[in-house]
Amino acid sequence: MHALANAEDPRRVLPLPPTQSVGKEQTFLTDIADTDEALRQLAALAAAVATALRAKGEQGRVVSVKLRTDAFVTISHQQALSQPTDNGSTIFAAARRLFLSEVRPERRWRLLGVSLGGFASPAGRQLPLPLDDGERQRLLEVVCDQMQARFGRRALYRASAGPALSPPTPWFRERAA
Repeated sequence: MHALANAEDPRRVLPLPPTQSVGKEQTFLTDIADTDEALRQLAALAAAVATALRAKGEQGRVVSVKLRTDAFVTISHQQALSQPTDNGSTIFAAARRLFLSEVRPERRWRLLGVSLGGFASPAGRQLPLPLDDGERQRLLEVVCDQMQARFGRRALYRASAGPALSPPTPWFRERAA
């Protein structure tokens, strides 16, 4: 114990295993009963996952949702996509389908989460020419990532996802009259 406390350890250092998935989840102070509000939260989570994936240079094929009800019952579902992606809209579309399969009138949501796993090799990625709508959307999201990196996370966001996790702040100050 004395040697370990003095940073003397003869054991080999092992590297961390590779990341298996990237995900974001949000626990709410007040349970969400409104499906539209839950979908706005899921859109924001999907956008955050996509941003994290692009920052790591990863793309995945398996979208997962984690849902916790007000009774603390946790539900998780996943769906495999046909192509690897780091596109927030594609991730949200799959997450939305999975979430809507669990919506019931009496359910309220305490926690929502979205993750993407099943990473693909970035070396095998081929751009389709001409660019299809999905690739255009991906390139738009890459530009948005660059804008947010330069001007801040709240400078630019998707209208359907922005205010759900972080409300925008005005860039100007009003003068007192």
